[in-house]
Amino acid sequence: EFMSCSWLPKKRKKRMFMKTLTKKYLLFFLVLYALDRCTKLWALYTCTRQDWYITHWWSMILVWNRGMSWSLFANLPTQGVWVLTIILSSIVCAVAWYTMLRIKNCQPVWCELAVLAGACGNLVDRYRFGAVIDFIDLHLKSYHWPTFNVADILIVGGLVGISWQLIRGTYDGLD
Repeated sequence: EFMSCSWLPKKRKKRMFMKTLTKKYLLFFLVLYALDRCTKLWALYTCTRQDWYITHWWSMILVWNRGMSWSLFANLPTQGVWVLTIILSSIVCAVAWYTMLRIKNCQPVWCELAVLAGACGNLVDRYRFGAVIDFIDLHLKSYHWPTFNVADILIVGGLVGISWQLIRGTYDGLD
């Protein structure tokens, strides 16, 4: 079975397999991270000049989010924003460490990498600008979903994937 790597006959083959798999994981992470960065740069340079109205329910509007999801803690003073950033950085480091342990144990980590790519993208914004670049605005008549970005989609998508694996009983934790 893939999860335990027990099907790999020799240590050398296992090492070669793990190097190949690690490269695939790294490429996956970098592609998702680059997608987030490129879309944010596009929003930064395009939506600064004008808002884009794609449909009657979808717009691209540049918003600086100093808080967290749904602008939670957005009204913190500057020192509070930096404390929040340090706490979030610590959480990202813990998730990265856990992901590396899962890779070492031959456990699939595609969903964890999506979460990490999104979280790292948002952290870069926090360290660079003091706020996260949000620009995707979905709305229906007077109801507006909180503005978000590709990193948020990656984080939510990765967490949904992990949750789905937990519900199905196919998510193996560390032994």
